[in-house]
Amino acid sequence: MVTNLGPFGCIPSQLAVKSVNGECVAFENKLSENFNVGLKLLLSRLNSQFHDSKFMYVDTSSRILEYRTNPTKYGMFFMDIKLDFDCVNLANIKFSFREGAHILGERQ
Repeated sequence: MVTNLGPFGCIPSQLAVKSVNGECVAFENKLSENFNVGLKLLLSRLNSQFHDSKFMYVDTSSRILEYRTNPTKYGMFFMDIKLDFDCVNLANIKFSFREGAHILGERQ
């Protein structure tokens, strides 16, 4: 099994530096998508060359984007927070705060 690359435009460093309103960065996501297309083609070629082996492409990228697009469906939520704390734990809900960003809280 070979997993594809996740959406680079959604990783914390890109969100902190290049994001507008907490959205994923489209250009970096497109780079990931292009790589994944090539990876899928490469695995297909390897499967046809090596008949005794099976290379399986696993799409993790679309699952990550699904979590980000529909967080409440998976028990997560976004909040607008204007505080500047590193981390706070309130009633078993962990929040990471960054000034002016959309914040993702995760149930523990």
